[in-house]
Amino acid sequence: AGAGATVVLCTGRLRAALAKLPLELARVPPRAWGVNLAGSLLFNLLFMGQLLLLLQACGAPATSVWLSVPLLFAVKALLPISFLDLGVREAAAITVLGAAGVGAAIALQASLMLFCFNVLLPGLAGLAVLSRGSGPETTTSTPHGVQIAHVR
Repeated sequence: AGAGATVVLCTGRLRAALAKLPLELARVPPRAWGVNLAGSLLFNLLFMGQLLLLLQACGAPATSVWLSVPLLFAVKALLPISFLDLGVREAAAITVLGAAGVGAAIALQASLMLFCFNVLLPGLAGLAVLSRGSGPETTTSTPHGVQIAHVR
């Protein structure tokens, strides 16, 4: 009975949130929509371009993959079921690029290299910066009770 009540409660909250969605979306300024769209396009074109270059570097024929790469990213986006997309991206690369005539080893290699360049290496660099520490911190309270950290 508890699980059923939770589902009903969540369904009610979801319906209420979905009912407010058109009003909330209408409040977003048009400039914000444009900036978001431009950033999303640039992000995806950058990743697709990187994958195309990696595929070429690994020996895949450029003419057979340029239409498959956007499809690969679409398939990967439809299956957000793994940690850091590991496994899903590689399976999608082998499947989609395999249909375009790219060998499984080349598709896997390019996909893993894309992960290393865009996720693993930047993450390790960020971890190194964070583990270094930034020195002593002091905090200040505002009249509203909000604490502000000052890092030197």
